[in-house]
Amino acid sequence: MSKLKRTSDVLKWLNSGKQNEPFPARRAKAVIRADRETRELIIDLVAGSILSDKAHEGHGYPPFTFDEFLQASMLPFTSSKFRDSISKRGLNLSEITCLPLSTGWYGEPVTRRLVRVTCFYRGGTSNVWARPVEGVGLLIDLEGHVSETFVPYMDPTPEWYYRTFMDVGEFGFGRSASSLVPLVDCPCNAVYMDGYVAGGDGRAQLIERAICLFESYGGNVAWRHTEIGVPGKLITNGEAEINLVVRMVATVGNYDYILDWEFKNSGSIKVGVSLTGVLEMKATNYTTTHQITTNDIYGTLVAQNTVANNHDHFITYYLDLDIDGVKNSLVKSKLETVRTKMPSRRKSYWKVSTETVQTESDARVRVGLEPVTLSIVNPNKKTGIGNPLSYGLITGQPAVTLLTKDDYPQIRAAYTKYQVWATCYNKSERWAGGFYADRSQGDDGLAMWSKRNLPIVNKDLVLWYTVGFHHSPRQEDFPVMPTLYDGFQLNPVNFFERNPILR
Repeated sequence: MSKLKRTSDVLKWLNSGKQNEPFPARRAKAVIRADRETRELIIDLVAGSILSDKAHEGHGYPPFTFDEFLQASMLPFTSSKFRDSISKRGLNLSEITCLPLSTGWYGEPVTRRLVRVTCFYRGGTSNVWARPVEGVGLLIDLEGHVSETFVPYMDPTPEWYYRTFMDVGEFGFGRSASSLVPLVDCPCNAVYMDGYVAGGDGRAQLIERAICLFESYGGNVAWRHTEIGVPGKLITNGEAEINLVVRMVATVGNYDYILDWEFKNSGSIKVGVSLTGVLEMKATNYTTTHQITTNDIYGTLVAQNTVANNHDHFITYYLDLDIDGVKNSLVKSKLETVRTKMPSRRKSYWKVSTETVQTESDARVRVGLEPVTLSIVNPNKKTGIGNPLSYGLITGQPAVTLLTKDDYPQIRAAYTKYQVWATCYNKSERWAGGFYADRSQGDDGLAMWSKRNLPIVNKDLVLWYTVGFHHSPRQEDFPVMPTLYDGFQLNPVNFFERNPILR
C-alpha cells in the first residue's frame, strides 16, 4: 500500500481552520497478484471502493510476500529426487534449510515470476548460511588426454627405417606445448592460461599461454524448424551453435598438433586433432616425375630434388568415462535388416539389437569393419521413462595400421591394430605404448593389458580411441602443410530427459 495524498495537501487542510469539515478524500494504491497477473488498484479508503483497476504491462514484478517465501522454501522437500539427493550425500534431511533468492535479469526474455531456492546444511549449528548444498552436476568424463602417438614412416632404407616415433612417450606432449599466439592460434575473444612442466633438472618450467579458452561460432545451426502446419502462419525458430573450446598446441619436431576439446550446449563433447607444420623430406636426384621409373622413393615428389615420405599418424586418447557414476558398461548396438512378416506393403526394415560387452578382449573394435555403434552405459541410472544413461562414441575416419604384426614398430605399437579398446581402470595404466616407450619392446601397454581379458560389465572403465591418418603427401603440403583434421565425438544417448539446448 502506498498513500496517494500529498503531505502538502494535508498541511493545507490543517492550516485552513476547517478541521470541523470532512477530511479530504483518502486514497491508496494497492498492487496485487491474481491469476498470475500483476494489477494496480486505486482504492477510496473512506468509501471502501475501487476507483481504478489496470494490469501492469511493464517489466518487473512486485516484491515477494513472506507467505510466498515460506511456500517456496518448503517446495524442495516435496520432491523425492531432492530427498534422495540429500540422502546420497549422507546428510540428515531435518538439518536442511532451504531459502529462496531473487534471480535478477541477465538479458533473457522474462515470462515467469521466479525465485531460485538454495539449500543449506546446518550441521547442528544455528548458522544457516555456512554450508550450502551444491555440486548438483553429473560427471561424464573424469579425465581425458592424448595417451600416445605413433608416427611410422614408410621407408625401409637404412637412412629411414628407424623413423617410427612415439611422440608422447619419447618426447612428451606436455613439455612440447607451444606458447599460443593470439589471433593465430586462438581468436580475439580467447583467454589464456599458463602451464608448468617438469624440466630436465626437475624444476618447474613456465610455458606462457599454454592453453586458450574461447567461445566458437562456426556458422553451424544447433537446431531449427519451419512449421507450415498452423493455419495462416509460417513459424520458424532455432538457435546458432556456439561452443566452448579448450585448445593447446604441441610442437614435436617438424609437426604441430593442434588439440581441441569442444563442449557443446547439446551435451556433446567433440575432440579434435589438427596436423600442420613441415613434412619430413629427403633429397633425390629426380626433378620431375617423368624421371621416376621404379617405386623406390616411398613418397611423393613435392618439389625438384625433394621427396616427402609416406607415413602414418595415430593419436590414441585415454578416456576415463564415468557416466553419472563409476560403474559403467560398454554396449554395442548393431543395425540388422529384418524381413517383414506381418501383412504390409513393405518387404523389410531395420532394427537395433544391443549387446553388452563382457570382457576386455571383446571390447576391441575395428571401426568401419563392424556395423556397430558403441556407447558407455550406466546400467544403474535411468531416465524418467526408463532408459539407462549413456554416452555414444561417434568415430572419425577408419584408419588402422597396415604394418604386419611381426614388424618391430608394430610390435611396440600393437594398440593401433584396433581403433577402440576398453579396459578396467588401473591408475598405473595411462600410456597406451607403455610407461617407458623409448626403445620399448611391446611387453607393456594397452595391447598387453587387454590380454588379461578381465570382465568389464558394470565396472570402472577406461575407453581408448585412436584417431588415424594415412598421409600420402601432395605438392600442396610443401613447404608448409595446410591443416589436416580428424577427431571423434561423445554424444549423450538418453542422458537427458529432453533436448538440453531448449532452456
